[in-house]
Amino acid sequence: MLKALELGLVPIYGDTDSLFIWNPDEEKLKELIEWVDREFGIEIELDKVYKLVAMSGRKKNYVGILQSGELDIKGLVGKKRNTPPDFAKEAFNEVVGLLSDIQGLEDVSKVVEEVRDKVRDYYRKLQRKEIPLNKLAIRTALTKPLESYTKNTPQHVKAALQLKSLGYNVRPGDIIIYVKTTGKEGG
Repeated sequence: MLKALELGLVPIYGDTDSLFIWNPDEEKLKELIEWVDREFGIEIELDKVYKLVAMSGRKKNYVGILQSGELDIKGLVGKKRNTPPDFAKEAFNEVVGLLSDIQGLEDVSKVVEEVRDKVRDYYRKLQRKEIPLNKLAIRTALTKPLESYTKNTPQHVKAALQLKSLGYNVRPGDIIIYVKTTGKEGG
């Protein structure tokens, strides 16, 4: 990143295998690529060009709008497998759909407000318990016997242990369906 700054480029994000640069000068970008190859023997290349990118502040968590208008989503919760597919992914896809309406910087404020409204609406529905529990359920398979979980206890294993305490026979391969809660058992 330091070399990019020395060249007058404006890095906005970087991690192990990527560097995001704001509106780079093509000659300076070429110079950076050649410098990395010369200094480290690593070939790097321009991978994607975004019209806009929204970063979450967490490593490898962002949504970018490519020049084609297509969305490029990395690491955000709506795509994770431990997310309730019927609720969170639906909400996530609605919000991401709003982001896809952004054509330029002039659209950002309006779309950000629409996203806030959408998130507030989903939050209120949760508070008022208007979302059926089955839409909040997460389904995860047990991959090993319950006794094998000694270092940490994932949420689906906690749920399986509760089922076992109620007399259910729980084995590897069983799909455990649970809803995340707060409190002593769900926290």
